[in-house]
Amino acid sequence: PSHPLMMKHFFTFALVVSVLFTVEISSSKLQNATRIGKVFSIFQLVSFPNDPCIGSSSRNGTCFTSGTTAGTCAQGFGVCCTFTIACGASTSQNCTYLVQEATTNPAADPCMFTICKASSDICRIRLDFTTFSIAGPSVGTTSITAPIPDGNGGILGDCLTDSFSLTSPGSQASPVICGFNTGQHMIVDASALCHKATFDFSGTGTTRQFDIKGDSIARRFHLESLNTS
Repeated sequence: PSHPLMMKHFFTFALVVSVLFTVEISSSKLQNATRIGKVFSIFQLVSFPNDPCIGSSSRNGTCFTSGTTAGTCAQGFGVCCTFTIACGASTSQNCTYLVQEATTNPAADPCMFTICKASSDICRIRLDFTTFSIAGPSVGTTSITAPIPDGNGGILGDCLTDSFSLTSPGSQASPVICGFNTGQHMIVDASALCHKATFDFSGTGTTRQFDIKGDSIARRFHLESLNTS
């Protein structure tokens, strides 16, 4: 039979081993929890809004965590993505460029872009005409002797050859414009529905070219601009 003293030492040894094993497991769990906490802390530190940023080739973009980069943003934690679209395309980005290289015979007529606001916080749509050159308005150099149907046409300043306009469903659309408007801009109220930016062309005797920066202006930026103006 086992000696009582030996049994006592055995149980004491088993208890010590059990306590040490429990402490080791608790320590391991604590280390894992600490590591997970550190990972989440780092993630929280580098989270950032998709604000405007400065990309390459003199184009502005939007700050994302990943994408085709045109530069960096958010102190190097994000990538500045720029977006350029051609006739027939649509966008819901905060900043997009509508582009047509110089041509006398545009491939699309009408040439339409669909612009949808990125979020419910967007209150304005702004177009900046970095380059804008299409056929100009009527200048009255042609004499018209025949009656004008329905009273239309032949009026000085009318865009009879080419034209451009931007819709604003539920609100006031832009005026119809044409000719040379490089350096100008237009702003309309943002709609819950998508906006249509439309070029209409007529004939092939004019070189058409445009590079338009389309911005969605969030309410917070609009209020900031009003407070600082």
